[in-house]
Amino acid sequence: MAVKKILLAAVTAAAVFGAVGCTSTDRPLPPEPQFSQRDEVRAAELRQALAVCPNRILVVRPGQLLPEYLLKPEAIIEHAGKLGFNRINVMLGEDDDPDREFMSRLFKAAHKADMKIGITIRQTDFVKRFRSTAVLRHFAKAGTSLPEIAENLADFIDSQPDDEKISAVTVIIEPQAFVKGRPENPKDLLFVWSNGKSGKDSDNDQIVEYTMRNLRIARDELAPTPLIIGVPDFLHDMVGAGLLKYGTVQDFLDISGATPGVALLSTGNKPSEVLDGVTAELNSTKDPGSLLVAVYLAEHSSVEKGALRKRNWADFIRAIDYAINEWQKNPAFGGVALGPFTSLESILKED
Repeated sequence: MAVKKILLAAVTAAAVFGAVGCTSTDRPLPPEPQFSQRDEVRAAELRQALAVCPNRILVVRPGQLLPEYLLKPEAIIEHAGKLGFNRINVMLGEDDDPDREFMSRLFKAAHKADMKIGITIRQTDFVKRFRSTAVLRHFAKAGTSLPEIAENLADFIDSQPDDEKISAVTVIIEPQAFVKGRPENPKDLLFVWSNGKSGKDSDNDQIVEYTMRNLRIARDELAPTPLIIGVPDFLHDMVGAGLLKYGTVQDFLDISGATPGVALLSTGNKPSEVLDGVTAELNSTKDPGSLLVAVYLAEHSSVEKGALRKRNWADFIRAIDYAINEWQKNPAFGGVALGPFTSLESILKED
């Protein structure tokens, strides 16, 4: 497949649409993104809290960005540095499908700032029928499998200039999403996930094994680009409870072979849940720096599950600082991933 031709077409299209946009006198450009004096003070507090983490990753979802960041992606890198991050992960999916020009400028800015930048994709996005731009279309077509996406990603990485190279690919696995009646389930997956039918050699077990087989193939396709595996914070516990045969942290570390190799996806809503949800996983291995903790931030304090809530900036900093100080007592702790950027900035700018 002529990946370079697809990317060239994307760049050409972006240039054309950009030129059209510039001719309009009806729409003033949004102001450039800036930090206020209070934002700078708060950013310094987060920078201090993150300082003990070797890997400090900011997750960016292009589909949620304000127009000013889409027009000036370099500001994302600038603000990420002020907040204390040293890595960027760009989420790609049906709702996060940026144009090639945005990606190119973002990657170049990250390299210039000596900041690593990677791509994150989700297991459940592999088989969706995308209405996408040229950037994403060759990653994930209708019915595309993880190994096929990995092969296409490898081609994309090979085509990148040196000042846009990706440092790692993160795959978020979601075996629990493949439930009965879900039209996007992979065609070659003959099993469905059920919370009431767990146990060794059950359908759930078969789905985890299926996922692990595909991850091994993806790792080999992507090499030498490291593969980081995002793992829900309940799989390890299910193995310990005898509900699964495979799915421990070590299982996924063995597949990745990278350091860090696994990102533990904390699904806690309260600070205590965020802390406790990954304790067993962090205690399960002593491989130095092998595990990241990924914390999804709630946009609103009314969110009841799956993301860390906050009442205000002070509560957020207190919770993150305490959790990091506890996690970093374990040798396996290799850092944190926080995001999405839009939610973090919302917390930052709240009164």
